[in-house]
Amino acid sequence: MSLIRETLNQHTLSDTTKDIILASWREGTLKQYQTYVNKWEKYCCESGLNIFKASVDEAIEFLTFLFQSGLGYSALNTARSAVYLLLPVTDGFKFGEHPIVCRYIKGIFELKPALPHYTEVWKVSTVLDHLKTYKLADELTMKELTLKLTMLLFLLTAQRCQTIHQLDVNYIQAMENKYRITIMQKVKQSKPGRYLEPIELLEFVEDRKLCVVSHLRHYLSRTQQLREKYSQLLLSYVKPYKPVSKETISRWVKLVLQAAGIDVTKYRAHSSRAASTSHAAKQGLKLQEILKAAGWTNSTTFERFYHKPTELAQNFGETVLSIDTSLTL
Repeated sequence: MSLIRETLNQHTLSDTTKDIILASWREGTLKQYQTYVNKWEKYCCESGLNIFKASVDEAIEFLTFLFQSGLGYSALNTARSAVYLLLPVTDGFKFGEHPIVCRYIKGIFELKPALPHYTEVWKVSTVLDHLKTYKLADELTMKELTLKLTMLLFLLTAQRCQTIHQLDVNYIQAMENKYRITIMQKVKQSKPGRYLEPIELLEFVEDRKLCVVSHLRHYLSRTQQLREKYSQLLLSYVKPYKPVSKETISRWVKLVLQAAGIDVTKYRAHSSRAASTSHAAKQGLKLQEILKAAGWTNSTTFERFYHKPTELAQNFGETVLSIDTSLTL
């Protein structure tokens, strides 16, 4: 941030104005950029370059240096965006938008493309069957209740770990046969005039072992005396019962997935977002309802990144090779 602030010194801006401009970058984005800004600073120091006035050619050579160190398209694209913040306009173009830089990045994609972590997702029914092996909510240990509730929240809301982490007991409204949860903080999808709609969790009377309302009710009751001043919904299930981090919540989901037989070396906690939305689409839920639940504004995001077949989907080649018994004599 100090380096980005220096680029603003060319303008006659007050410190308060600079702080407001710097606030336009979200914490997650800055964390991504930080690694490459540090590498750029070190590279310039070793190469005798001015970190703020290097030429387009010199900056591209930095990207090549990173490429030769083993980085691929996705990482280099992030590095391009990080350097973009520090360099001046050249030939009427910012660094990241310069024609030769755009052509260079296309070349990187051809040589070392960014491929998806997986092309299919696990079956939701596999995880639900595992959750059914747990006892009823009022019979679970604190650890079991926490893990099961967390997994149900991921599956039934299709939200990111960031959103589940932000759930606040002060904004959980108990209603007849359901809970309504309002997200009062910014999430990744938040933009001016567009915020995540309240999440509604409905009672599932068909099977109490899968009823998120029942589990949430018991969780709120059992943590009421433990949470003291903390309002974050999910707390550690061991003393001193403090709010947990996003990383801990992600680890909890992976524990449940692993216990259900899902390959956690391949699937991360975020895969539940693709699994639940793809399952809903397969079950016939209207696309508009899926987009609304996940917080997407159009279908492109869903279709491009999240709508995937299950691992056990019927294989095309196997179907071609199979014998149609109805045609045999």
